[in-house]
Amino acid sequence: MGGAGEGAPALITGAGGGASTPTGRYLRAVRLDPASLAAGEGDAWPYTLAAVAGLGRFEPAAGATFLVGENGVGKSTLVEAIALAAGLNAHGGTRNLRTAGHDTESTLHRHLVLSWRRRPTRDFFLRGETFLDTVTAYDALGGGLGAGLARVSHGESVLGLMGRLRGQGLLLLADEPEAGLSMTGQLALLRHLHALVRAGAQVIVATHSPVLAALPGARVYELDDDGIRRTAWNETDAVVLARHFLAAPDRYLHRLLRDE
Repeated sequence: MGGAGEGAPALITGAGGGASTPTGRYLRAVRLDPASLAAGEGDAWPYTLAAVAGLGRFEPAAGATFLVGENGVGKSTLVEAIALAAGLNAHGGTRNLRTAGHDTESTLHRHLVLSWRRRPTRDFFLRGETFLDTVTAYDALGGGLGAGLARVSHGESVLGLMGRLRGQGLLLLADEPEAGLSMTGQLALLRHLHALVRAGAQVIVATHSPVLAALPGARVYELDDDGIRRTAWNETDAVVLARHFLAAPDRYLHRLLRDE
C-alpha cells in the first residue's frame, strides 16, 4: 500500500465480489466474540447497534465490498474496528504510520475475530474524519505518498492519494470517502477503486454513494435497525430513493415539503 518512509507506495486491487466471487482475497471473515465482552459492556454503544449485535459472520468479497445505510447504523464504526483489529493506525495510513490525535475509536476492535486467507504485506486505512492529519504526516516526511496533498482541497487530496496507491493489499475506507467529491469526482474514485481491485487489492468501503457501490462485481451489505445483510445494489435504500427522486423531483418535493 505504501506508507511513511516506505519509498514508492505500493497498493491494491481486483474484480469485485458478486454472488460467484470467492470470499476474502486476504480477509476472509469477521465476527464478533460476545464472550469477550466485559459485564455490562454489551449494553452500551456500539454493541447496541443492530449491525454490531447481530454481526454473526461478515464475509467481505475477494475484491470490493461496500457497507451502505443511514447515518449512525455502524458502517464506519465497523470498518474502523476492522482496521484496528488488523493492526492499522486508528487515524489512518499504513500500519507503519503513527499519528497523535483524539482517541475517538470504539472498543469494538478488541472483540472482533478476523479470519485470514493470507495476511497482506501491504494495507492502508483511509479515515475521512482524520484524513488531513494523515496526509499532513506523510507530507512532512517528504515526497512519496502524501507529497503536496495537505495543500489542496479535501476531494483533490483523496483522489490524489488514491491515484498513488499501487500493488496488492487490503484497503479500508471509512467515513464516506466520497464526502467532498462532486459527481465527477465520485466517478474518478470509482475508477481508482476498480483499478485497485483489478490489480489484486481487497477493498472494504463505508459509503452513502450509490455511484461507488455500483462498482461491477462488488458485494454490498446494507446496515439498518434490523442488522446487517447482503443485498443487491439496486435494492439498497440509497439507490431506490435516488431513482424515485430523479424520476419525479417535483412530485417528491411536493410531498416532502407540503407542510412547509
